[in-house]
Amino acid sequence: MVHSGKGKTRKSSIYAGNDTSLPRNANANINFSFKVLTNPEILSQTADATFTSKVNGKVKVIIILAYMHTGSTYLGDVLHQLPGSFYEYEPLRSLQQASRYRDAITFMNGSRKQLQRGKAVAYQLAAKAVEHMVTCNHRNLDYGTLLHAFRSISSAEYQDVAPYFRCLRSNSMMLEKRRANHASYNQLPFTNPMSLELPARRKPKGSRNYPMSLTDPNTILSCLPLLESRCRNATVRLTKFIRLSMKATEMLLRAINNMVNVNIIHLVRDPRAMMDSQLRKNDMGVKRFAVFQTRTKYMCSCLRKNLHLFKKLNPMYPNKFYSLRYEDLVDRPLVTFEDLLSFLGLGFGHNMERYVKNSSINYTPARAAVWREHISIEHLRIVDKYCRDLYPVLGYVPLDTLNQVRNLTVQDHIQLP
Repeated sequence: MVHSGKGKTRKSSIYAGNDTSLPRNANANINFSFKVLTNPEILSQTADATFTSKVNGKVKVIIILAYMHTGSTYLGDVLHQLPGSFYEYEPLRSLQQASRYRDAITFMNGSRKQLQRGKAVAYQLAAKAVEHMVTCNHRNLDYGTLLHAFRSISSAEYQDVAPYFRCLRSNSMMLEKRRANHASYNQLPFTNPMSLELPARRKPKGSRNYPMSLTDPNTILSCLPLLESRCRNATVRLTKFIRLSMKATEMLLRAINNMVNVNIIHLVRDPRAMMDSQLRKNDMGVKRFAVFQTRTKYMCSCLRKNLHLFKKLNPMYPNKFYSLRYEDLVDRPLVTFEDLLSFLGLGFGHNMERYVKNSSINYTPARAAVWREHISIEHLRIVDKYCRDLYPVLGYVPLDTLNQVRNLTVQDHIQLP
């Protein structure tokens, strides 16, 4: 039996031969292996601002480790309803963008780091960034992360960080007016202004939602309390990532396991559904067949590596990991969320139950199965080629012909009891 944080137990599952925390698996026959600063005053503010009251015992840190099109936004939205929660949505996106173009990133203390090109954020860099986030030391993050908002700050996902970004936007507008009144940019009345404007081709989606030309580090420092105080005052600190690897999570746990009450939710989905969803939206340009093939290979390689490392980490960090399939969220939302919150040591009250009932209307088994009505045999074969070995590990059923795929009476995943 696997124990939750409040003495409750949950039935273990078979996950590539090892006990894991995949929920509610009572059937033992199912194979779930599932700019540089020189102003001394500014520097002293940043140096002394690493809050030592990291996290007290009452604070719960929840990290969602997911992949593109796995329902992580839905999961994060529900967990955001927890009383006293503070939610940060996809905060590694800026670092990934910088890694893709081998940019140098700059920190508030004036240090710079040159990144190596790659699709994933460097493990150590990602782990350290997440550590600063969950311990509310945001001023130790790089400028790009501090200025970046993936979606509109008026969206529900940015409810908790919106006051900070509005502060940045307001001060940025004032800064632009001040700049317009100076004949020379270098005459601006503050130390070492630094333009963070990115070339148009490198602006991330949603970049219009954050102040691209903000240059005054004092502005960031003046706005940061709006972010860090809300974080420190929260009883639940929630972050969602589709750009965090299990390797970076391992490094993160080494650093914070003794400081915070942390849980990792590993959210997966049928690779066939994941890739078809990307295809329908043409994410990453996957409508080009060669790109679809490369992307499928990459996605399942990441998933495979994460699952392999999960088998090592789960016994090392008992009661830290919760494995979850998107299909279980839509098949039985109330049961699944109640079990998840029990594992997290949090209550599943009436308000949460009502919210799950209302929100689950938009996340149904029929919607989860849309891939079966859309995927072509050519795309199916590509996903099978690179991902088929993961199906039995995660409880998915191989479908060899298009007739089987289209016949919705044929199960594509093993349903949990």
